[in-house]
Amino acid sequence: MGTTIYSQLNREYVKRFYGQSTLEDYEKRSHGIIVNRAKIPPSFPWGSASIKEGPHKNKCAVDHIHVDLLVDLHILPETNIESIPMLMIVREPIDRFISICNFDTSGKLNPGELIRRLKNGEGDNFFQWHEVRSRYNLNITTIKMTNHKAIIDFFASVGEDISLDKRLNVSPKKYKRSDLTNKQITFLKEYFKKDYELYDAAL
Repeated sequence: MGTTIYSQLNREYVKRFYGQSTLEDYEKRSHGIIVNRAKIPPSFPWGSASIKEGPHKNKCAVDHIHVDLLVDLHILPETNIESIPMLMIVREPIDRFISICNFDTSGKLNPGELIRRLKNGEGDNFFQWHEVRSRYNLNITTIKMTNHKAIIDFFASVGEDISLDKRLNVSPKKYKRSDLTNKQITFLKEYFKKDYELYDAAL
């Protein structure tokens, strides 16, 4: 859904907050923003300890950076951060888990393998609730991914007219929820317990 939405947003906004870019390219395209280099984590794609090869060498997707770090990097202003209307689209956790497996292009990340990694603390934990945790009192509206009307209404309230009739960047459906065993479902519901709380509280 992310690609479907941002493809319809103001082009200047998209240039500032979406897409993979190096630090230098980001500063060039973002109209005067000078990133606070002192706050870049060493292991971050823009950091001194980050070494990457290939087409995304030292590139970072700004839309994947937590809001607190966006403030630290001077990409978002701290002075009015608590008054900026923000939206988080929350997905049903097990549906999101299946989507993560389907999005993988390596062919290695099946549901059983991802559960093994989660149990062993390997790689990302994919928690959604981490994204709303902040040192600021953020003005975040949480909306379920299935509540298209509320999502459209939110964007209308900030002057953006979007449609969710089309879907872009849709992953192939290699796996589905019915592929999971009862034991796996029980584990995922407990593992993503806080995400379920976030989801249940969303519009």
